[in-house]
Amino acid sequence: MNTSTTLLQQKYIKITSKVHHLKVDSTTELHHYLVMR
Repeated sequence: MNTSTTLLQQKYIKITSKVHHLKVDSTTELHHYLVMR
């Protein structure tokens, strides 16, 4: 029971960090795009 909960938490953390990185990447790219113009 405890191990499965830990696995779920790790999965959730991985997903949220991925989403966060995606957001940061897109924001950075947008910033570069605006600066380059």
